[in-house]
Amino acid sequence: MKNRLSVFLGLVLIFFCLLIPIAIAAELKASQVSAYSFDAPSGNVIYQIVVDQLPMGTSQEHTLTVGSATYYLQIASSNPYSIYYNFDISFTFPNGTVQNLHRSMAWLPGAGYRVVIQPVFIQAETKMPQWTVDLMIGTSNTSMQAAINTDPGSWTAYDAIPFTSAQGSFSNTLTNVYLYTMTYSDFQNHANMYDPNKGLGQLGASVFTWAWDSVLGFINMVPVVGPEFVSLITILGAIVQELVSWLVWILLNLPMVIAATEVTICILAVVFAGKKPQPDRVAKNIFNYNVAVFKGFIWIFDLVYTWLREFIGLVASIIQALKPL
Repeated sequence: MKNRLSVFLGLVLIFFCLLIPIAIAAELKASQVSAYSFDAPSGNVIYQIVVDQLPMGTSQEHTLTVGSATYYLQIASSNPYSIYYNFDISFTFPNGTVQNLHRSMAWLPGAGYRVVIQPVFIQAETKMPQWTVDLMIGTSNTSMQAAINTDPGSWTAYDAIPFTSAQGSFSNTLTNVYLYTMTYSDFQNHANMYDPNKGLGQLGASVFTWAWDSVLGFINMVPVVGPEFVSLITILGAIVQELVSWLVWILLNLPMVIAATEVTICILAVVFAGKKPQPDRVAKNIFNYNVAVFKGFIWIFDLVYTWLREFIGLVASIIQALKPL
């Protein structure tokens, strides 16, 4: 029985790995360095670079290569009056064109900053101090974007550049650098999910975000009590958005989900059919497991539907209550 349980848990792990393609990505960490250099293995690309916390007033340079094309990224930071966080960013394209951006915001004194190059797909899971400013930089073949403390979901993964090598240096400081790689074909598959001409990758989540931001903006305009209600329902909105995003992902990858599910079911049907599996017992297990999976999907959809219905009712009640104000 213990052996069967081990086999079952192993199959479940494999199943979830199949359902989460990004899990095949690899991470390389350079600890406490003033410079780094990395070449992606043959057939792989770098899809994200994260520079750990740096003190304000420091600068950094990155040389990012795709085949024979080279991009140069320079970032200078300043912290006037220990409150304002200024970033001057320069991005040089292979044809010599230079794009300059200036980003600034007021932040808590004493905070450092980190840089995320290509804030697409999944954010780096790095342990950061409590007060850190995130400088997000998205690149494409035609432009460079930058924002401070932005939501990574707002960046377009379809236009991201898959780098094949990267080098960088930091002025008068040591830091950790995280580089994330995946195969080029996997990068294309993920990027195509965001292609407005080929798929609906983020449509459900984007529509929800647009509608939700409109609701929050309306409530926030109500004097005094509006911001308090926004704080109250923001967490609930994030949960519902996550559920909607997962539903959209399942629908977009339905063939893969079904295939992975059926393979897992067939294996489990044989494993739990006894030491000498009989065809009728295997067939019965396959039927029962398919019914269980079907019920599970129905339960998930019903859960999301119920959450959405109750949540819409809650927001409507709040708006109705605020009308006299």
